[in-house]
Amino acid sequence: ALSGLAGLPPETYLSVNASPDLICDRRFAELLDGYPRDRLLIEISEHTMPDSQHDFAQALARLQRQGLHLAIDDVGAGYSGLQRIGVMAPDLLKIDRSLADGIDRNPPPRAIVSALLYFAKETGAKVRVEGVETEAEAAVLQDLGVGFAQGWLFGRPERLEQIKAA
Repeated sequence: ALSGLAGLPPETYLSVNASPDLICDRRFAELLDGYPRDRLLIEISEHTMPDSQHDFAQALARLQRQGLHLAIDDVGAGYSGLQRIGVMAPDLLKIDRSLADGIDRNPPPRAIVSALLYFAKETGAKVRVEGVETEAEAAVLQDLGVGFAQGWLFGRPERLEQIKAA
């Protein structure tokens, strides 16, 4: 994926998933050397916890000081509480598809998404909701103030070669 970054339009960023333990590994930062940090977004899943919170926080801070962007993936479906999210100071919250599924018919996920939107506003983070599959879900999310969503309603995943050819 990193080698394909140069072929993407300059206003495009590359999103790469990484576990907390991978981020703590010094070789990870070395792997990113030579790539424009401002065009990289590292997504950390809520489904895993780092071996050392202290080492993880230090590694994240180092990468963020270098201009790397940070997203927390699967928000609402994993281990990280709001306090952990606040400490990580992400640029983007990717709300898990489990909260989007049927949000048009189910008040509790609407309340959770609303709270996360408020949190994002107060901290300067952006929000993207994953797994949006129906017009009704998209309409509710738009009414709540979600600016970005992804899911099969909008398009299927594509290979890098397909994107470059478009």
